[in-house]
Amino acid sequence: MNHKSAITQQEEQWLLKKHIAEKARADAAEERERILKQAIWELIK
Repeated sequence: MNHKSAITQQEEQWLLKKHIAEKARADAAEERERILKQAIWELIK
């Protein structure tokens, strides 16, 4: 029998999905920042 001591497989899957969602949000925020910086640069050059 294979026992998980600290967290269950279901909890592990939930944490992985949460991590993936947080990474996607962070990536989207970085992309918005890049686009804004580019737009500002176009306005001031």
